[in-house]
Amino acid sequence: MDSELPPNSSARIRAVHASPDAPAVDITLASNGNAVFDGVAYGESGYATVPAGDYTLDIRGDTENNDGEVVASYDVSLSGGEVYSAFAVGYLSPDNEPADTNFALVVSPDTMQSTGSSGGGSGSSGVSY
Repeated sequence: MDSELPPNSSARIRAVHASPDAPAVDITLASNGNAVFDGVAYGESGYATVPAGDYTLDIRGDTENNDGEVVASYDVSLSGGEVYSAFAVGYLSPDNEPADTNFALVVSPDTMQSTGSSGGGSGSSGVSY
């Protein structure tokens, strides 16, 4: 876990690709197409820091220009000073899988406790929002 809390004007979000039949994805902002996450493959995750606010996130097939076909869109509200995890779960083609769970994006606040140490991951994005 990335243990550093963002400032009150920002939120940190982690994308976790846990959809076994989905290819690598780009997660972009519906408002302007900017990539929040680029090329996230099954089993991968990473953090990005964004301004706090309400967003529509588009889940797209991974392309070089982050302009692949949108397979799903989700509205999220991210509060300042908070850290979230967004899990891409289920199946794009549930009828062909052992569990018939449809693809979904589940966003959950992370539980953070100050430990007095900073650390952690890279994987944060420096794109403009």
